[in-house]
Amino acid sequence: MVLMQSDPAGTVHGRWILASKDQPQDYSCAASRFGLQPSGPAWDGELLWGISDQSSSCPGCLFTLRPGEIGEDTLLLQEDGLPITHQGEILPPDGEGIALLRKKGEELLFAVVVEDGSEVIGMIFDDRRPGAALVVRPQLESKTASVSEIWEFELAGEAGVRPYLGDTNRAFEGIAIDPESNRGYLAYEQAQDGLPRLFTFEIPQTTGMGSERIPVVLEPVALDLDFTPQGKPGTELNFNDLALHRQDGESPRLYVLCRNRELLLILTLSDPKTAVLHSQVSLHLRSPLGQAIEWSSPEGMALDAEANRLYLVSDPDPSCEGNWKATPGATLPAGQREAEADFFSQFVPLLFELDLRDVAPGAEE
Repeated sequence: MVLMQSDPAGTVHGRWILASKDQPQDYSCAASRFGLQPSGPAWDGELLWGISDQSSSCPGCLFTLRPGEIGEDTLLLQEDGLPITHQGEILPPDGEGIALLRKKGEELLFAVVVEDGSEVIGMIFDDRRPGAALVVRPQLESKTASVSEIWEFELAGEAGVRPYLGDTNRAFEGIAIDPESNRGYLAYEQAQDGLPRLFTFEIPQTTGMGSERIPVVLEPVALDLDFTPQGKPGTELNFNDLALHRQDGESPRLYVLCRNRELLLILTLSDPKTAVLHSQVSLHLRSPLGQAIEWSSPEGMALDAEANRLYLVSDPDPSCEGNWKATPGATLPAGQREAEADFFSQFVPLLFELDLRDVAPGAEE
C-alpha cells in the first residue's frame, strides 16, 4: 500500500481521484454538476466504495477505487459509476453516506443514506420521520446497484428533529454499521439548535425481496457537546460521517468527521446509547504537492481496521465560497503550483490516508 507523506507537524498529503481514463471527471455536462462530488466511502476489505451526491456528474452512483495502486499523487476509479436502480428504474438519490452492511463471498450489501425522499422513494420527511436509507446490492455484470430494501427512519419518544434553518442538506450525513452488536449509527449534521446529533438503531433483518419498506426506529445517542471544539477556528460544529472501530477488551470507538471545522472527534461508546469524548484531532490536509488549501472540505470517511488505516475523502463543493483553492502565498515553485492548478480549478476530489495509531493511540499494532 502506498502511504501518505506526513510531516512532523502532522499534515497529510492527499492524492487526486481521477476517472478511469486518467483524466478528471467531465465537469461540463451541466451548470449544477461538478465532477465526482463524493459524500462518503466504505471499505470492503479490498476496495473503497463511494457514493456521489446531488451535485455530481453521476448523482447517486456507487464508484470504487483501490487505494494501494497507481502512484502517490493520483488514483484512478476502478469502474464507472454504478447507478442505483429500484424496481427496474434508475433512481437519482442524493447520497449522503454509505456503510458496508454485509459481505458474503462475492456478494456485497451497502446501506446508503439519502435525502430528497419525496422525490426518490415517495416518502415525505418531517421532524418525526427525518430520513431514509437504501439497502443496495452492487451487480457488476449489469453495471447497476439494485435496491433490496428501504429503511424509513422514525424517531423514538416525543421529540422531533429538524435541520438547521430548514436546510435539508444539513440532515443525515453519515452512517456506520457495527455487525458485532447488530446496530447502526447515524450522524445528523446540524439540527434546529445549530448542534449536530447522533442516533443509533437496531439493524433489521434483510430479506432481499427488492420492494420491502421497513420502519427503523432511531434512538438518540447521549453526547455532551459542552466542549471547545478544535480544528478550523470560527466554523460551525457539524457531523458529516462516521466510522466504528472495535479492539479486543475495549469499548468500541466511534470516529466522527466534522467537515466545516476540519476536525476528527473520537468518541468512546460506553454503551450503544452513550458516547463520551475521547479525543480530538485537527486535520491538516494538503494537496499532493503540499499546498495548503483554504478549505479542504473532508466529507467522508472509511476505516480499514486490519491495516490500521483511516481514509478521508474530500467533497470539493464549488458552491462554498473560498473552497478548493490553494492558500494564497504558497511557497511552492511556480511550476509545481501550475501542475496542480488544473485539478484545483476543476474541483477534483482528494483521498487522504491516516494511520489509526497516530490519531488514536492504543490502536492495535
